[in-house]
Amino acid sequence: MAFAIKTTLESLQGYLAASGYFHDVQIGEPKQPPAGRLAAAIYMSAVNVVLLFANGGTRESHQVMVRIYLNMLSQPEADIETQMAEVVSKVTSDLIGDADQRGTVMSIDVAGMHGPALNIRWGHVDVGGTMYRVADMMVPVIVDDSGTVVV
Repeated sequence: MAFAIKTTLESLQGYLAASGYFHDVQIGEPKQPPAGRLAAAIYMSAVNVVLLFANGGTRESHQVMVRIYLNMLSQPEADIETQMAEVVSKVTSDLIGDADQRGTVMSIDVAGMHGPALNIRWGHVDVGGTMYRVADMMVPVIVDDSGTVVV
């Protein structure tokens, strides 16, 4: 069985890059400090088959982490939290409002019908000696017919 995990990652990367919110959107965690004021990285957290069809097709939950970065040295300091809150709200609204991601995704599992719900956790992370305020968005993406099981 092969899943179209790469397609899910590329779909989200393209979608977020086209949003205009970020200077850079990459697949995988950065090894060097991200350029620009706001950046995002996308990586997989889990893949689960949630439904098996009679023809062997599957419906999966691709749990994708979208990590949003904002340099902690940004000024004014009060804008760090408000800008992070604003971009998280916009990205969440956009993903929920355009759930099919231009036809490659069935839906975003906002309420967690097939596993964990969409959730966001805030924190800090050091990337190459630079501290960032981060928002980790766990985005459960429901994908139809990504894999096939011989039945």
